[in-house]
Amino acid sequence: MRMQSLAVAMMGALLTAGGAAAQQGHGEHEAHEETAAAVDGNWDLDFRAPWGEVEMRLDLTQTDKRLRGFALWGPRRVMIDRGRVDGEDVSFVIVAGDGVTHSIDMLFEGRIEDDEISGRVSGWDGAPAAWTARRIGS
Repeated sequence: MRMQSLAVAMMGALLTAGGAAAQQGHGEHEAHEETAAAVDGNWDLDFRAPWGEVEMRLDLTQTDKRLRGFALWGPRRVMIDRGRVDGEDVSFVIVAGDGVTHSIDMLFEGRIEDDEISGRVSGWDGAPAAWTARRIGS
């Protein structure tokens, strides 16, 4: 009986210690979770595509990690799709083309640092291109 009581006491101590360690580990994970960088606002974006130099103005709205908005590309207003901000990493899709006979999903992936976002854009036949966006008014 005494052995059984000792085993139960040891098991209780192990479970208590394991629960405390699990809670401590959970708190550490939360402390390391990155907050999304502030991307709200207007940006001038440029890159070189296979068909030539491209310039756009972005109007971005961020809610937590979700990124929405549109790009002014010449006379066209094109919606930003699948936008995401995760820490300093930014990604979004802009659909090029007329949307009826042909279109290309251009995937922009980059990193924000202060008032500049830079990264790679892909989505057409050919190598990805470097792109840069600068916050307007900075």
